[in-house]
Amino acid sequence: MYSLLDKVDQAKIDNYSKKLYNHSNFNTFLKFEQNNLNKRYFFTKGNHLQVSTRFYYGDRYDLYDLNTVQPLLYPILNPKEPHYYQPKNLVSFTLNENFAYPVTRRLAAKVNLFLGTSFGSKKEDRVPYLFLNQKYNLGGSEYNYDLLSPEFNGLRQKELPMTSVAKAGISFQYRIMKRLYLTPSFSYGKVSEEYSPFDNSFDMFGYGVNLGYESLLGPINLNISRNNQLDFSRIYFSIGFKF
Repeated sequence: MYSLLDKVDQAKIDNYSKKLYNHSNFNTFLKFEQNNLNKRYFFTKGNHLQVSTRFYYGDRYDLYDLNTVQPLLYPILNPKEPHYYQPKNLVSFTLNENFAYPVTRRLAAKVNLFLGTSFGSKKEDRVPYLFLNQKYNLGGSEYNYDLLSPEFNGLRQKELPMTSVAKAGISFQYRIMKRLYLTPSFSYGKVSEEYSPFDNSFDMFGYGVNLGYESLLGPINLNISRNNQLDFSRIYFSIGFKF
């Protein structure tokens, strides 16, 4: 009897979709890239410049029964919420510059400049709603070639999605032994849910230190970092090449 009642109860309540969220769109982009770094990992001189612009269109989404399954996520992922609006003719502009200069035979200074911003229609007193693949996913300690995922100390890779980002970082890579490197770093940025990182933005700064080894299996990294938005440190360990 109790078993039958349990099954009936479940059948009456569990009648919503198990899917939570679905989104798809298209983008057309132009990209310029110039790279004369002397190495892919642990580089000591040269620069890598990337400039890109994207035009997004054809947004389609389905929230299924998200309001029932995950009510806390619903106001975040629902573009029809009253404080959001869906921009028309959304165009993004991204610039990422990495520069390295050998100060001595063992020490190299590195600078990173990143700007991610967008252009589109505006409405007063409302925030533009951008889908996750249209945002800049901030976080990570390793240098990467992804224009939509700028690294930032104290965050996991792609941990913080933001509409716009302006970031500057500096690090000093010191070669302790032939293939062993110690690299302290500092990063500062302005991030916002508006098109421009300088409108209604908040400041972030992070710092960390990385111990890296250039092995036959690829780079081996142990990184400890922290930022002013979280009250704890992050430890990251990786082995091998990135694909």
